[in-house]
Parts: sequence; C-alpha cells; structure tokens
Amino acid sequence: MKTFLAGNGTDSSSATIAFLQGPGGQNFYEALLILIGETEDPDAIFLTDWDAPLLWRPWGLFQPGAVAKDKAASKFGFEVESLNLKWRPPLGTFTNILATTSQYQRARLGVYDNRRVRIWQTVMPTPGDADTYGACEYFGGWINSAEVVRGEISFDVSSYLSALSVKLPANVVENTSTLAAYMAGTPVLADGETSVPTFTVQPDSSSTVILADCIQPTAHKVYSTNKLMNGYLVFTSGSLKGLMSAVLGNSNFNAGGGTHYNEIQCVSAFPWDPAPGDQFYIAMQPPVVPTDATGGIYQCDDFPFLPDPETTV
Repeated sequence: MKTFLAGNGTDSSSATIAFLQGPGGQNFYEALLILIGETEDPDAIFLTDWDAPLLWRPWGLFQPGAVAKDKAASKFGFEVESLNLKWRPPLGTFTNILATTSQYQRARLGVYDNRRVRIWQTVMPTPGDADTYGACEYFGGWINSAEVVRGEISFDVSSYLSALSVKLPANVVENTSTLAAYMAGTPVLADGETSVPTFTVQPDSSSTVILADCIQPTAHKVYSTNKLMNGYLVFTSGSLKGLMSAVLGNSNFNAGGGTHYNEIQCVSAFPWDPAPGDQFYIAMQPPVVPTDATGGIYQCDDFPFLPDPETTV
C-alpha cells in the first residue's frame, strides 16, 4: 500500500488501512487531487474531481473542475509510463494578454508544456474531509504536450522516469566541453559588460522584429550588428511576460531626429505584437572554444561514450 499523508503532515497509512478494513470502510468517499505547476507559482492549477473545494493542508485548496484521467499502471523497472489527463475549464475570453486569456489559448500557445503534474488520491470518512486520512501519491510527471480538442484540453503526461531517457549535454559532465554553452543569464561578454542588458519595446514593433531602447547597463546603447545573435530574448512585463525566443540577429535602426534603437530579429514569432513599454532582457551564451594553458582547444575525449555535443539537447 502507498503511504498516506494526513492533513497534519503525519503518516496516516496504518490508520487508513484500519479504517478501510473496519466497519467505517463500508462507506467512504474518494477523490483525485491534481496539481499542475509548482506551489510557489501564481499560475499553478489546483484541481479535484470532487463537486466542492477540498482542503488538504500539506498542499492547499483544490478547486472542483471537469477533469478526468486514464488509468496509470505501476510497473517494475525503468519503463516510462504515461497518462492522459483531460480538463474542461470554462471557455473564458480570448485576449492578447497571456496572464488573463482563456486556458484554451494558453494551452495552444504551449504555456503548460513541460510543467510538473502531481496527482494524489484521497480517502474521506465524510464528504469533504480530505485531512483526516489525507491522500497518497497516484502519479507524477511532466507534460509532454497539450492539445485542445472538442472543448477540452488533453494533456499527455510522462512519468518522472522520462528524465532517464533525456540525452545528457556533454558540458554537464565535462566543464571543458567545446560546446559548453548552456550557462544562463550571461551578459554580452565582448562588450565587457557585467550584467544582462534589458530593453523597453518601442512603437512599430512586430511579433518577429522588435525595436528596443536599452535601459541598462548602458542607457540608450545600440549594440553593433549581430552582437546579440544566438542569445535569447525573454519578456519580463506586458502581455507576453514569460515568453521567449532565440535572437536571429540585431542591427541599428535609425528612427530619425538623432534617435537610434536596437532592431532585433526573433527566430520564433510571438503570438501577438508586444506593446510599447513592455520590457525584456537578452542573455547570451558563453564562449564555446575555451583554451587550456598551452593554448589548445579543449575536447571531449575524456568521455568517449557520451553522445556528440551536436546531438545533445
């Protein structure tokens, strides 16, 4: 039997077994508790298939929703299990503001991709009491994809074991890899900067070409042609907050009257145009050809059985 956790945080497995085997177990109630996302994320979704809110204190308050799941089988070994989770939220309003648009629009734009999913099963001695005996873990994993079909969102969820099938980037094992380019938040090293540049969107920007004024580290700075190429652009405010795209290139845009902006071309089109005043940052990749003390280029020969860097993800 899986471990049950009561509302006060204690192991209630023995008490749950005694209840189910005793006279009280002839009449009990059960429900699913589903968490999509992380508890500290304001966009986390707490759902239950019960017809009223359920409070399970270790995690929080789960709201009723039209949600269903396939069966999940427990297997020995390292076979990756999957589960299909279906959710029918209210239709809502389709807008160009990511934080308030319909859940169907958010799913279509990939907002939920790779989010963590946790599912518990609770046993209730009386309707609505999810704390006395608590709940046990039923399934956990990450969302592979989200599809909108016939008025519902269908999530394909792979178990945590899917992490074992992910190819390992060589730079994680050997920090001298020639493709050690996965460091986040790297400033524009060629310009000697020590902080990641941030920008504000200017008028006439589109979903693929953004005109931007630098805020810091140097106000109104225009970066030389393609200095920001291969970096990644992440919105920190506005209707596109949280979305990102790789940078295809950048150049100097003459707006007239002695005003110049950074013209940034994005690899992936954003779902709609950013608004003037929206803010974003661009982080770069570190150098990919570090040299050793003799001036030679480091190679990955120390780990010959790792996949080639070009094939890693």
